[in-house]
Amino acid sequence: MGMVTSESEMLLDRFIALPGADALIEDLSSVEIRRMRNNSGVLGHITGRVFEEFAFEHLASSLSGDCTLLSPAETNQVFELLYPGKSTSLNSRISFGIENVILPDGIIIRNTGDYLRLLGISEYKSSKNVTSHRSAQWRVFTDLDDIKDTFKLFDVYRRKEFGAILNQVTPTIPPLPVTLDERNYKYNLVVTSDSSWDDLTRNPRISVTKLDFTGLHFQKFLRFLLNELDAIRHQD
Repeated sequence: MGMVTSESEMLLDRFIALPGADALIEDLSSVEIRRMRNNSGVLGHITGRVFEEFAFEHLASSLSGDCTLLSPAETNQVFELLYPGKSTSLNSRISFGIENVILPDGIIIRNTGDYLRLLGISEYKSSKNVTSHRSAQWRVFTDLDDIKDTFKLFDVYRRKEFGAILNQVTPTIPPLPVTLDERNYKYNLVVTSDSSWDDLTRNPRISVTKLDFTGLHFQKFLRFLLNELDAIRHQD
């Protein structure tokens, strides 16, 4: 396979050990995705999907036992059920979207025993300058009224419906009514170690976590991963 940096080898070992790695590798190895990989837009979505696996696992492991972080795939399923009839877009293997809805990458739920609390949402960004990415997104995900609107937490019926949806997608979450934890709610942003994020920390509702590798390190690893998958395909 040629020489690779020890950093890329280390990240590959970590990636393979992640719970969602096998399914993602299968998607990236599909004929459909391989044919589209030279498209810059598709490559951007691939970059995001691979980074999400690292970020999701890191954030999930930091939460207390009464909290559940939904994976990106689970989050997409929740929004499909929350917005029935809305058209979806992009290739479901690597990316997902719903018409006129800004989607987070994850949803954090705390089970209090009597009801569920929406404790926060998460976003995973490998780009170095995260503040340049859709500034309106920061407002939507930090404004409590916008959050209630996005998750349809208008009344008792809607709060029960959202709890049932969460249980349908993630059975370990009981089908209890959902309320927004207005006091502790956070927009959890996970980025590379060299990301520029200082201006975001002025907002008390934004929590920023940096992973232990740079954006350049991650890009080198991604190229190595895709090359490895191509090499395996040629051997078959």
